[in-house]
Amino acid sequence: MNFTEYDIRKKYRYSNLSYVFDVYIECEYRANLTQNRYNGLEPGEFRFDYKSWAYRLGVTKKQLERAIKELTTENIVIIQIEKGTRGTSSKYFLARFEENDNSSNINSLEVVKENNIEEKKKERNKEHVKRMIGEEKNVKNTSVNKCLGEQKGDDKEKFKEKKKEQSSQYNNLNIISNNIYSHWNSKKIIVHKSLNKDIEKAIEKALKKYSEEEIVRAIETYDEILKDDGYYFNYKWGLKDFLGRSNGISTFMDDGNNKVNYEDHKKKNTQSKKVVNYDSYID
Repeated sequence: MNFTEYDIRKKYRYSNLSYVFDVYIECEYRANLTQNRYNGLEPGEFRFDYKSWAYRLGVTKKQLERAIKELTTENIVIIQIEKGTRGTSSKYFLARFEENDNSSNINSLEVVKENNIEEKKKERNKEHVKRMIGEEKNVKNTSVNKCLGEQKGDDKEKFKEKKKEQSSQYNNLNIISNNIYSHWNSKKIIVHKSLNKDIEKAIEKALKKYSEEEIVRAIETYDEILKDDGYYFNYKWGLKDFLGRSNGISTFMDDGNNKVNYEDHKKKNTQSKKVVNYDSYID
């Protein structure tokens, strides 16, 4: 076992990249280990192709590519000296044969080393550019996130204000509803034991069309009409029906027909009372 084989075994054999060691042993096995040119190969050279090697070693092409990268770039124990074309094999060289007197291999080795150095420089430059772009993106993202955070903060404050406003409106609505409910019960037309949901909804719906004062005046008019024994109208409703019926609250408003008719009735009564009975003055 040579020193290179020992180092590769130590580094890869018992790791999750154990197949790298198997590939290197195949390189040793396929290489011209003599000191003379043999079968078209200089000392230390061997031919390589992905298809047959993957089949012989029982590895995938992806694993084989990773192994070649580890052996050529990370460790530089094999060197590609001739790239294969379609249908032909590549040619590699065992770096441990560098001390061989074969000048062509030595020159190839130097060229490959220089190329590897250049490739590593390019990779470092690419990583540096990516890192700079990443940092720039992070700065932009931070700015965007900050803006979004501020916007969210503003939205949160607006939401709180709106909630307060809605809460205030709801409280005011409750007060108004209670006022209308209490005023209705005070007239004792039909007394309700509680302000239930149905009555609340009826009041809320009426408030969308009329003000609190208008509703109270309509209740006053309705109560006055019911208590007038000389007037024909005597329909008694609960508050919900009074507010919801088509012939309910609207007819007791200032321009409603029940209100107008009742005002005419009162005027006629007043005028009839003012008529003088002249017969009382005749002896």
